[in-house]
Amino acid sequence: MKIIFKIIILLISFCFCRVYAYQVEYSEWSDVYPKGKLPIAIQSEERFLWYKDEIVDVEYLTKENIGDKKVDYEDFIYSEESEKSLERPEELEDRQIFEKPEYTNYTENEVYGIKINNINFKDNIKFSEIEVINKESSKKIDSTIDEKYNSLINGDLSDFIDLDGDINVKFNTKQDLNNIKVKLYYQCECENENSLSFNYLSKDDYSIYSKDYTLNTCTLEIDNSSLEEHLTKTTNYYTYIDKLYKTYNVKRDVTEDYYTNYEGYEKLESSSKMFYRYITNDKVYINDKGEIQETLDYCIKHMCTVLNTNVEIPEEELEEVPEEEPKEEIINPKTFDSIIYYVLLLILSFILIFILFFKLIKNKPKMNNKSSFVESV
Repeated sequence: MKIIFKIIILLISFCFCRVYAYQVEYSEWSDVYPKGKLPIAIQSEERFLWYKDEIVDVEYLTKENIGDKKVDYEDFIYSEESEKSLERPEELEDRQIFEKPEYTNYTENEVYGIKINNINFKDNIKFSEIEVINKESSKKIDSTIDEKYNSLINGDLSDFIDLDGDINVKFNTKQDLNNIKVKLYYQCECENENSLSFNYLSKDDYSIYSKDYTLNTCTLEIDNSSLEEHLTKTTNYYTYIDKLYKTYNVKRDVTEDYYTNYEGYEKLESSSKMFYRYITNDKVYINDKGEIQETLDYCIKHMCTVLNTNVEIPEEELEEVPEEEPKEEIINPKTFDSIIYYVLLLILSFILIFILFFKLIKNKPKMNNKSSFVESV
């Protein structure tokens, strides 16, 4: 009897194991439609490429220098003021240009040379000497001159040359105006008006004293007291400030694979692609709503039917892969495998109850006899 009881228990356990060991298994996802498989056994999923844009090469530029870069006109800064320049800077759309005068003051004891310019000769005039004497020492002031005019400071009054452009004489040391005596020697018939400008120069070659002269004799002695004074120099400098706009390039990072979602990335809508997988089980359980059950939890309390998925559909009966699979109602297959399991479990349960009941009845008289014996004692 014990052997029969164990066999029944094993049968019941085996039936329950068959019911609860079921689980749906799937193939790998693929972008190739699985031809030859039942449509109900195929799952589809729309996936996309995903991207993230990264801003690179950020720099602030003037409108004229933006070129092909992207620009945000709402994001701008102003440049630092440029270094000062004697030349007026180029005009730009959003450039502010500033003109600033600066003043330099000189004194009469800061004479570093002489300059003869604005030469306007109508007669044939030749020069032989430019004599520069220190009044206090009565000596010639050491100086240099343009190479082509070297003969004009060598002391030879008989060597005459034509003037070809401005004459610049540089003193080797700083001189005081009141101690300088300058005399020009030249040769001229002077029938017409001939003129030139004489200048005393500062260290930076600025004319601090000047006067225009007309040549009408063979010598010209400079009267320092009659010179026009320019001891303050005004220099106009320019600076500018530019309005600079944020410019940048966009580097797009696109995923290599397709996903339904990718955290931190944006969907590339134009990259839609369908992926498929199919059930690899030979059989699946369909609930009373026509849906495939992943496990049999639902089927324990409700009626489920079994569908054989290991069926190859002839190629001529295959339909073309739909761009979007229509959501149609799934027809419940006509099979009663799960009913058989329930009937078998019910029969086994009744047998087990009957055996237990039979054993109880059989043992009852023995218990009564034992009670009588106790009473008689």
